[in-house]
Amino acid sequence: MAKRIILNTAFWHKQKVNKLKSKDATMVFAYLLSNPKITRTGIYTIFSEEIASGLGRNIIDAEQTRAALEELETTGLIKYEHEADVVYIVGFRQYSNFASGKPSIVANELLAEFEEYDKDNKRIANFWFEYVQENQEQLLVFEDRLNRSRANTEKVTIKPLLDLILPNKK
Repeated sequence: MAKRIILNTAFWHKQKVNKLKSKDATMVFAYLLSNPKITRTGIYTIFSEEIASGLGRNIIDAEQTRAALEELETTGLIKYEHEADVVYIVGFRQYSNFASGKPSIVANELLAEFEEYDKDNKRIANFWFEYVQENQEQLLVFEDRLNRSRANTEKVTIKPLLDLILPNKK
């Protein structure tokens, strides 16, 4: 869970966001981008009841939240693993900078998120594969920055993440 994120407010002008048919889907998407459970990757567990509670049950209930999640999935803004209640915000990096902060702390947070996911759930594993593939260039630059950092005395690396798609590269 990220302690602080910088959210790019340009998401309000994204074509896919503007194509959402319901105000509930727009509100749920804004919540998914900014709730206390958000991670650096945009892959995390959250229940529809939690979303409804976070937004206020007088505003949206769990059933409306589930309908909004389905609309967000259909639009391609998120992918949702319904059995495990895991959300993947597609293209999360365009909304938030995952690498802001001290490199070794960022790397440890990324690795903790990666190690936490259910390796037996193929859909969640695919979320991680897509995330790494989508952010390959930035992750490689970050890994290089991490390796060159004198402050990285523990020699922290994000290689386990990169190995998802680059098994023979550093």
